[in-house]
Amino acid sequence: MGKIRVLNQQEIMSVLDMQSVIEAVKKAFYYKSHSQAEVYPLICKMYENGGEFDIKSGECAGADVFGLKLVCGFPENVSLGLPRSNGMIVVYDLNHGLVQGIVDGVYITRIRTGAAAGIGVEYLARKDSKVLMILGAGRIVPSQIAATLEVMNEIEKVIICNPRHPEKAEQLAGNIKKQLKEEFISLYQGTTHYEEMLKKINIEFVSEASVQKACAEADIIITATNAREAVIQSEWIKPGTHLSCMGADMPVKQEIDEMLTARASLFADDIEQVTTVGECKIAYKKDMITKEQITEIGKVIAGQGTLGIEILEALPDVDAIYVPVGGGGMIAGIAIAVKEISPDTRVIGVEPEHMNAMYRSFHSGKIEIIKRIPSVADGLGGVSPCVLPYEIVSRYVDDMITVSEEEIKEATRLILQRTKMHAEPSGATALAGLLSGKVYTGKKNVCIVSGGNAEPEVLAEILSSACCK
Repeated sequence: MGKIRVLNQQEIMSVLDMQSVIEAVKKAFYYKSHSQAEVYPLICKMYENGGEFDIKSGECAGADVFGLKLVCGFPENVSLGLPRSNGMIVVYDLNHGLVQGIVDGVYITRIRTGAAAGIGVEYLARKDSKVLMILGAGRIVPSQIAATLEVMNEIEKVIICNPRHPEKAEQLAGNIKKQLKEEFISLYQGTTHYEEMLKKINIEFVSEASVQKACAEADIIITATNAREAVIQSEWIKPGTHLSCMGADMPVKQEIDEMLTARASLFADDIEQVTTVGECKIAYKKDMITKEQITEIGKVIAGQGTLGIEILEALPDVDAIYVPVGGGGMIAGIAIAVKEISPDTRVIGVEPEHMNAMYRSFHSGKIEIIKRIPSVADGLGGVSPCVLPYEIVSRYVDDMITVSEEEIKEATRLILQRTKMHAEPSGATALAGLLSGKVYTGKKNVCIVSGGNAEPEVLAEILSSACCK
């Protein structure tokens, strides 16, 4: 029997940064939605004193491991000066059943839950979201804020709301900048990401006792409570608001009104679990939703593979597909689908010259980090590609090219003039790549044109510059 590595909480906190956890959780979600991972049935027990005990287990064939987490929470411990939560994780080798490691489960639970909430925000929330609301003020909240700030660039205000204990929310709001810097950002010291994250926490943090008032202001809501009945009501939520609901992890828990669940677009890490013990369970049991209405988030992370399938169904003999690249999710999904059906069809990624992280990573063979430079195609801005999309792009995409700001503007003008369609510069970038002639891909080419969210003044400037030529 080989050596077993044992890690305590302090050792884990010293090496486990939020960026790495987000990428690991993305991989897990991807494996789950592609039948390379399985979540075993949850075992849970509630005690009369309010304590709870969970055994969560599963396997991941994609990573050749299986294991379990044993975790318990006893609220009364806090008044006794004892830890509220305790737990451990045991990881086994899938091929031989050998124990690979035993690690403290409390901090990993916090940072993993924060990362999962942040992933939901990254892929589903509006990119121009400015106000984040957190329902709850417990120890898991800092990781949720940290994850959201990792994946969003426009957050200006964070509202921490705890209606039962508003004093806790007020205290956390006053200390959170310091905690974020010491617990999460300090691990990036010596990198450009360290400076970037310091700027991201230089925003407003406030507390709010009224859930309704906080909801009215929020663009993004993350819930993290032990509530047994709905705290957030459907009528309080404005259209376009994103919610990552993390607290309901047992059958007795509920944080949001089932009417809100019924009118929302639904995504989950595991459909069976979310309809059994998760936030969807009440709406599902009342026949307000069906399992078919829920999409596994791993399929979203893999990208818009169905878009590639639709293109090939319409044009079976297409020579190449040009795709604008931001984080890499869309081109990753398209490339997997296209290469599975039509290996000879080329997939070409296009980025702005000033924001070319995936281009540089693709051609260097390793993930590159760049300095953020403003671009007219601001929807494609990213200082580094996500790990999973990068791995897929490296394997399936035929080439990555870049285009200039003027080429993007010209493509935007051309789309408007020829088709009368309003496309934002980010969406026109693929056409700019085709028109640049940097690669020859045959006579039948498809360009992915997405998004119409350009500010009016940006489009006006693009069109006026054409008139002046």
